[in-house]
Order: sequence, then structure tokens, then C-alpha cells
Amino acid sequence: MKRITLIVLVAALCLAWGCKKDSTTSSKPSLLGLSLSQSVAPYQAVGSPLSIQVLFDKLYTSDKSKPSAAISLQYQVNGEKAVVLTENYKESNPPLVYTPDKAGSYTIKFSAISVDNNYYNATISASFTALDTDESLKGLVGTTRVIDGKNILVMTTESLSWFAQNQYGTASGQVYNLSPVTEKLFGKYYSWEEASAACPSGWRLPTAAEFDALGTSAPDLMVQVSFLDKEMWTYWPGMTPTNAKGFNAIPAGYLDRSKIDTDSVSGYGHYAAYWTSDTEGDLACYRYIQEDNPLVQKGLGSKTSLALSVRCVR
Repeated sequence: MKRITLIVLVAALCLAWGCKKDSTTSSKPSLLGLSLSQSVAPYQAVGSPLSIQVLFDKLYTSDKSKPSAAISLQYQVNGEKAVVLTENYKESNPPLVYTPDKAGSYTIKFSAISVDNNYYNATISASFTALDTDESLKGLVGTTRVIDGKNILVMTTESLSWFAQNQYGTASGQVYNLSPVTEKLFGKYYSWEEASAACPSGWRLPTAAEFDALGTSAPDLMVQVSFLDKEMWTYWPGMTPTNAKGFNAIPAGYLDRSKIDTDSVSGYGHYAAYWTSDTEGDLACYRYIQEDNPLVQKGLGSKTSLALSVRCVR
């Protein structure tokens, strides 16, 4: 009975005097709006400076005002000690120039720090993989020749010399995932119209008949290649690459520019597709290899919206 009486007494006192929450628990505003001026390509070159600009002056607070206290912009790479980039958010959007010194994965975290702890901090990150182009792609075979100022792997048949790697280094075409460092590794993706002018002087697109003369066996054209020590082809039973022809087909995929997201490569790891010079009406002929079919297949595609790999012959 005494316990019940005590509880009632405490309740009565709260009603009489008012029970208040601790004012120290009130929430402080958060910093918002930290962003990058542009996206960072997912692949970068080892030893090549990368410039990342943070839009520091776009900061605002969760109560819809501009920060009135000191704010420091800091960055840290892969969780290492933070470094101050600038302390003046009102006037500058300083670029960070960072050079990856070895191959691997990198995450650069930017933080807007309230120096006097008046706001909750804001963060944003940029992640990428640094590539050594001489070591990242392994398994290609062939004779290296200097063609149009570039080192190109070449294979020969009874009647033709072929590029044994995808064409790259041209003004036209698009690189994989908007990362220029991948151009030499995977080649570029060309529309048929671009492909028709992509080969160097003295070289050209193969005809459909010339491509078919390589044979119908897909494994004979597929190479057991790895990118960053991971096998590129997703093997199915009976589809182990032999690369008997020395063609070095890699599953670089393709681009379909008729889609809204025109920068995204489809079929990476599953398809290798190449233009021929033949056409049928408004469409162009191509040949392709996919992971689960033992035969080289035939296709027709848009001359403008479909973008495939190119192999040149002479």
C-alpha cells in the first residue's frame, strides 16, 4: 500500500510543478548539400592525376539556412587519417588532385566538419579502381605490331591478317563505362557507321564471309582471359575457350544507344560482338559469341544505335 501511495504522490508533484525534458537533448541542425561537380569514372590509371571537385559552397543546413559557423572540408583515402582541404566554405570549391600510386580499389571520403560542433557533419564519397594497363588484362596471345602508332596484337589466317584485339585509340567510339583507361584493354564500342571508318589505313572491316571463314566454333575464338585476376568469360559446360584460331575474343559486351542510359554496357562477361562490312537494307550484319552457345552466331542491328567491337583485316 505504501508503494502505491508514493507513486501517486510523485505523479501529483509532476502535475503541480510541471515535469520538463532536459533542454540539452534538443537536436542541432545537419549540414546538407555536399556534392561533387561531376561523377568519377569507375576506372582510373595508376600514376595518372585525378581531379575531384567538391561543391563546398553549396552547403546549407536542415533548417534551410546557410551555415553561420566555421566549416572545414576534409578528405581521407581508404580510411586513412583525414586531411584538411580547405576551411572556407563560403568562397571556394577546391579540387582535390589525387594520384593513385598502385593498382587496387580506392574510396575517397569528403566530410564537411563543423569546427565548433554546431552542426551534424555531411559526407560524400567517390570510389574507383586504379588499373595498371599492362597487368590488368591477362591471357591475350598474338604477334605485336606497331600499327597507326599503337601496339596491336595480330593473328594471321591463310588469306588475311586480323587484329587479335579490339580496335581502340580512335576519335570516334565510346569507352567502357566512360573510363578512358579501359580503352586499350577492351577496345571501343562503335556504331556501324563509326566502325566503317575506324580501321587504320590499309585495314578495313571484315566481310561476313571472311568472318565466317574463321569457323563456327565459338570456343575456337574465345580466349581464357582475366581482368583484375578474375576470369572474364562466365563458362558454361562445354564452353571452355581454346582460342585455337588465336582470335582472342573477350566478352566486352555491347552498347544499345536507343536506350535511355546510353553509357551503360550490356552483356559484359557474357557476349563478344563484332561488326562486319555487310548490310541488309537499313541494318548491318554482325557476328557474336555468347557464353552458353557453342556456335558463332549471326545478327542484324541498327547502323546508328547499336555499338559493337571492331576487328580490322587486310
